Amino acid sequence: MRTNLLSKTKNELILLMKHRGSITAQEAGEELDLAVSTVRQHLSKLELDEFITSHFERQGVGRPRKKYRLTEKSDVLFVNNDRLILSRLIEFLHESGATAHLEEFFDEMAAELLGGYPRQFQELSREQKQARLEQLLESEGYLPELTRKPTGELVIDFYHCPFAAVSESTSTPCEFERTLLSRLFNSPVIQRESIGDGNQCCRFVVKAETTLDEQHRDSA
Repeated sequence: MRTNLLSKTKNELILLMKHRGSITAQEAGEELDLAVSTVRQHLSKLELDEFITSHFERQGVGRPRKKYRLTEKSDVLFVNNDRLILSRLIEFLHESGATAHLEEFFDEMAAELLGGYPRQFQELSREQKQARLEQLLESEGYLPELTRKPTGELVIDFYHCPFAAVSESTSTPCEFERTLLSRLFNSPVIQRESIGDGNQCCRFVVKAETTLDEQHRDSA
């Protein structure tokens, strides 16, 4: 477990839920030899950070008990080799000459990730699009930083690349990210920098979008 991300007590609570499945504040207090009020404070913070969720469970007569369990987000607190295995698989396919299958995989991955996003996305304002995209990228672990230029261009920096291990040998992951951004904004996207090339971040520039008013002026 990545113990440096949380306090000692919160780590103990997380591990307890990992082993038990779900717990009450009273059960956790007895197990960790802590006051129930102290446990509740830690649980409330963990729930606020979306590492855990709570529900009420009724057992026979009496008041229902509030139980806590881990969320999918808590997976980041544990050592996970999924990205490493995926990176090695991508590298293997590339070295084996299966580039076409690799491109097809990333294309399907982009389609699955987007789902019904493009249609919803086009109905949002520029500011809303930027905020929604930032949420999407953060959920995928990219550590994004988005900056809107006076020209209307959107500069997107990724300070973490999930595919950094293979981006030096194949540009397919970068093309996947560029395609994803292009589809979301329905605008051309240019990649300026790449972590795989030794840069501090992966930088993409989304060309300025044409608003409906601008389209009407151009057609007039």
